[in-house]
Amino acid sequence: MEELFKRHDLAILQFSGGKDSLAVLELCRPYLDKIIVAWVDTGAAFPHVVDFIYRAVKRVNASFQVVRPLEPQPLSIEHHGFPVDILPARNTTFGALACTPRVKMQSWFECCNRLIWQPMNDFVRDSGATLVIRGAKSCDELTGVKSGTVADEIEYFNPVEAWDDEEVVNFLNKKEVPVSEHFSMVRDSLDCYSCTAMADFTASVAKDREDFMQRYYPLIYRQVQRNKLAIAGAIEEEINRLETLKVL
Repeated sequence: MEELFKRHDLAILQFSGGKDSLAVLELCRPYLDKIIVAWVDTGAAFPHVVDFIYRAVKRVNASFQVVRPLEPQPLSIEHHGFPVDILPARNTTFGALACTPRVKMQSWFECCNRLIWQPMNDFVRDSGATLVIRGAKSCDELTGVKSGTVADEIEYFNPVEAWDDEEVVNFLNKKEVPVSEHFSMVRDSLDCYSCTAMADFTASVAKDREDFMQRYYPLIYRQVQRNKLAIAGAIEEEINRLETLKVL
């Protein structure tokens, strides 16, 4: 890592407050004079997660930048629809121009890109940094850019890429790094509290997330469940329509 920072004067550490980015932050502590820790506030972060992120960055005295999308998550959903795993064409923003869907939807990839990935990419580009540090691991379902990749004159480095989840947890325990209050119940960074898509979670994390929300954020939990039921009903209607037409 020392050799890496000899080649770069400014790096962006993409931080979520989850276990992987916490481990990366701890690993990078000797080089924080060259690092900006950046976190995307989508406008729908769990309050306890926001508080924890500020405490985690303050603990290591890192330079910190909050990045925000053009529209906060609630407004983005109003304009573009709920993020979903299965997307009927007539329920999209474009489909709504020709149809009158009861529920407007968007791909969760599109939603995450609009609210998290693109704002972070824009920040990195405008910062002048030549190195991006991430908590991505090869064992994750979503890995993104591989460590060592250079794109648009920016190098990407994933310090825990070869680790598994238990190695990350053991490292945090050994270094006595505080984790978020929810970590004993669900090992996830818990991004947008009102997200209605589940494809980026494992089955266990999805269940743990719902149990946690039901216990500690019951009002939000009930609203999300109502939204999911409306989405499921609309998707089922579309499947039934296609089966009637013998398209499938």
